[in-house]
Amino acid sequence: MIYHVENPVRQEWKTVMGVIATELGQSSILVDFDGWLELARRHVSASNKPSGDSLMDFFQNQFQHMATGGVVLDTSEAQQISPTLKKTGQVSVETLEKYVRAWKATVSPY
Repeated sequence: MIYHVENPVRQEWKTVMGVIATELGQSSILVDFDGWLELARRHVSASNKPSGDSLMDFFQNQFQHMATGGVVLDTSEAQQISPTLKKTGQVSVETLEKYVRAWKATVSPY
């Protein structure tokens, strides 16, 4: 038996990222995935590192599928054995803000 432990409630990526970007003070630079991929491509090209091509290959061929909602894990088995997971709702704005604040407290330059 395999149990996938993740929030079983799907949320719109743009909304979640909007909260995170605002908390980071970066709401004016929120871009869609294709825009982000182009920015990443420019950065990787400018770095001239040999690992850049494999990194871009990962972003375009694997990460895009995962990051834009293409991977949906079946949590039905986990929900059957976990009352907490079964009653879980969407991740609230407040929870996202707390997460970003905690992350900022441990990482520079934020």
